[in-house]
Formats: sequence, C-alpha cells, structure tokens
Amino acid sequence: VIKPWECKVFGTACTPEHAIGTCMVSPEGACAAYYSYGRFSRESESEAVA
Repeated sequence: VIKPWECKVFGTACTPEHAIGTCMVSPEGACAAYYSYGRFSRESESEAVA
C-alpha cells in the first residue's frame, strides 16, 4: 500500500474536482483528506504523528 503523496497523480491529475481514484472522490478518503489538509510530504506525516 502506498501513501497518497507517493502516487504519481496525487495533487496533479487527481484532485477532488477531477478524481481518478475512489480515495479522492469521498471526503473521507485518504487521498482527499491528505489533499484537503495539506499533508503532501513524508516530513509532514512525521510531524503530524510526533
């Protein structure tokens, strides 16, 4: 399983307005949540957990 920021289309071709996968379609989806709250990098994930 990959994290949203590891996906090649996350935040570029795949956005909530133009979703490619199911994770971006629903606001509860992992990709949509990461997109909405700005968690685009592994560093941000580490800071959020710490």
